[in-house]
This record gives sequence, C-alpha cells and structure tokens, in this order.
Amino acid sequence: MTDATSRVRLCFIRHAQSEANLISHTICGQNNSCSLSPLGHEQAVLLGKRLKYQNAKFDYFLCSTAIRAKQTADIVLKVMNIDLSKLITTAV
Repeated sequence: MTDATSRVRLCFIRHAQSEANLISHTICGQNNSCSLSPLGHEQAVLLGKRLKYQNAKFDYFLCSTAIRAKQTADIVLKVMNIDLSKLITTAV
C-alpha cells in the first residue's frame, strides 16, 4: 500500500522530428525503423538542456522500441547526464 501523501508525477515526451516527418503526408505509425532527422537531433538536445536547466528528476525513463523514440531518449538522457540504465525500452 502506498502512503496517502505519495504523489506520482509523469512527464510525457513525444519523439523529436523523424526523417519520415519530412515527407509530406507521411506518418510513421507502425514503422519503428524511422530515424531522427538532423532537426530532430537538435530538438532532442534542446529538450535535454531545458529539462536539465529545470532540474527535472526521473526515477525511470520509459520509451517505446521505435528507433526515433529511442534516439530521442538517448540524446535527452546524455545531455542531462542521466545514466542510460534508467532507460526502459521493454514492456514492464
């Protein structure tokens, strides 16, 4: 049982721009092999810097197995100097 004063905070982050997002009228959807675009890499770095500046803390960082999501998470965590062992990409 959890303490009544315990609070859970969730932070949802969408993956940064993928190569597929550059193609008009294309949605990656079930295609898990789309990589980040150069702008997507920059977006992930900027997000990591912002979260670090805001002193964001994460017990865990859950991520889908999609390449674009994993790349975004890897970049954000590295910029924040968070151990990549906090990244969970498998079903829990």
